[in-house]
Amino acid sequence: MSVFRLRLNQELLDCASCARIIQPDKYNYKAHACPLCSRGQFYCGICMSDHSCLQVPLVHVSYSLLNDIIAHMKFKCNCKKYFPYCEFQDHRRKCQSAKYFTNRGPACVWKCTLETSFLECSKCKGLIQPPVFLLQFRDRLICSACYRPDVGTYRHCTEVEDLLQGIMVKCVACKQYLPFSTLGPHQLCDCPESKLQNIAVGLSARIKFCGNTCLPPLLPFSCILVVV
Repeated sequence: MSVFRLRLNQELLDCASCARIIQPDKYNYKAHACPLCSRGQFYCGICMSDHSCLQVPLVHVSYSLLNDIIAHMKFKCNCKKYFPYCEFQDHRRKCQSAKYFTNRGPACVWKCTLETSFLECSKCKGLIQPPVFLLQFRDRLICSACYRPDVGTYRHCTEVEDLLQGIMVKCVACKQYLPFSTLGPHQLCDCPESKLQNIAVGLSARIKFCGNTCLPPLLPFSCILVVV
């Protein structure tokens, strides 16, 4: 199983309104998003019940994919152990190694891992990059290269974009932490240790880098040796 090694600001996983910690395993504190809101923020269930975008009444539901992504993140405590997000906060309250690391705010950066499959396009298996689309009713992420504007079941997934833009990801070759949006071009062109990634040359170019013709095609993760 290949994983991303990530860094993110703790506030990224807080409700955008009340700053409560999002808890995917508790109904009132699951992540919710507004399908009409372009800001990409997500809210807990309590705040979502009072939220309306452009004064249009909406039936808000929790986004199972977003909650699934958060729930499968495994966070590293100062005791060097990793815990699923739903267990991480309770552990930190009890862990002696973590008692001096409970500050919240911009300086609070967490390390975590996430399976690469959660951030792949469900069609081409390429790395998801903004703009991100969601195949509704199936909760599957779609990159802009595979997006079909004639299909009415696609939605611009701004809440996942907001999450991606707030995380840093570790390159498995050179060990640098980079903004998630730059990982693909870095691995293909800029990484000084790219030979360690065993990227095959000459693969089919039909898999596009999210429709951006200025960038080289991104290879599926099956073509990249990920060291964990």
